[in-house]
Amino acid sequence: MQAAFCIDVRSEIYRRALEAQHPDIQTLGFAGFFGLPLSFSPNANSYQRPQMPGLLTPSIEVRQAKANKGFSRGVAQSWDTFSSSSVSMFNAVEASGWLYGLKMIKNTWFAGKASHPINDSVNDTQWQLYKQGVPLTTADKVSLAHSVLTAMGLTTHIAPFVLLVGHGSQSCNNHMQAALDCGACCGQTGEVNVRVLANILNDTEVRAGLAQQGLPLADTTQFIAALHNTTTDDITLCSYADVLPNEYQQWLKRASQQTRIERARRFSINAQPEQRSRDWAELRPEWGLANNASFIVAKRQHTRHCNLQGRSFLHDYDWHTDTGFRTLELILTAPMIVTHWINFQYYASVTDNYLYGSGDKTLHNVVAGHLGVFEGNGGDLRVGLPMQSLHNGQQWMHQPLRLSVVIDAPQEAIQTLVERHESVRQLIDNQWLYLFAWQPQRGKIARLLQGVWHYV
Repeated sequence: MQAAFCIDVRSEIYRRALEAQHPDIQTLGFAGFFGLPLSFSPNANSYQRPQMPGLLTPSIEVRQAKANKGFSRGVAQSWDTFSSSSVSMFNAVEASGWLYGLKMIKNTWFAGKASHPINDSVNDTQWQLYKQGVPLTTADKVSLAHSVLTAMGLTTHIAPFVLLVGHGSQSCNNHMQAALDCGACCGQTGEVNVRVLANILNDTEVRAGLAQQGLPLADTTQFIAALHNTTTDDITLCSYADVLPNEYQQWLKRASQQTRIERARRFSINAQPEQRSRDWAELRPEWGLANNASFIVAKRQHTRHCNLQGRSFLHDYDWHTDTGFRTLELILTAPMIVTHWINFQYYASVTDNYLYGSGDKTLHNVVAGHLGVFEGNGGDLRVGLPMQSLHNGQQWMHQPLRLSVVIDAPQEAIQTLVERHESVRQLIDNQWLYLFAWQPQRGKIARLLQGVWHYV
């Protein structure tokens, strides 16, 4: 079995646990939007939600062929807007009277999974893909599938079962929820992306087109969409789940339990992850990407023996198969930038939480329909992470280090690409991040600074 995860640092712990279940399990790291330039329109309405990094523009609109509870979701959304508006929220509570008291009792003692008006509308159906209002042809889908598989390194030695694992967080009453979801999916979960990609890669017409382009997929190979809940560390099989044998599903369950045990050491409370995810008074359902420190771009075999303690973004890459270093250029100009953004949000929020963080989470008030938060009832919009996401009451849970980017590729190729992109060169030369060329076979690492390599 192969399982492709997002490069998110939280995936590193789970990947180690899954690989420990069987020697013939291979995990891969790839940006969590899986190379699909999507915007998602739930229930075929006019709203479009980007499902890719913020520095890129979606070029494909994806719709569901079958709407899912569109009216009821619309009513729920309207009530949420009414009950949380600064003008109507107090009237909503007074008008609801004791019924609202029952809701408070239910949320406190009998809490269920928190609802999400868009994520809850995603269903297992055929997907309709459009580009500038025109449906994608089979040839378009073949081209899209070929580019994704090539970038992921899945061109040879493909296992009978390939899991495409997006990720998302689960929490209740949490205004900072987007900081816990997928950064590669613009602060959303990756469920839409993996469902769409699995649908494309299992399509018989697409597979026939891939074979004509020299990338045949065996009839026995199945792509399965899955979602990693980073709060509970459960894996949910979203589509094509019925083809995965029970033994394989047991591997996932044991890996989830092993991951929960390792991650629990960072919590000073005894509440189970499932309880934290449903508790509307919980200030830290999980630690998110706290303590991230490095971004490693290399074949997994070079790091598989390492316990990286959930501190490394891991992107699979083999420069020997990268013609013209096009994939490396994409990594330097997209995933590396996004991981730097994440790293520096944590860095700045720790070093000066007053200016760059968002203070005390218990005092947050949502502004203008979820535009942002105030700390208290006024002042400036708070832009970073709250103290509760960084400090456990006794110590900092994030060490403020600038991101170390470690790439297994020739120094000349790396330097050429850096000099080609001025914004990337400025990040490196001004030491907003540290860039290293790694030669695993020779055991050598060199750092690039001001156009000169220094062995370290």
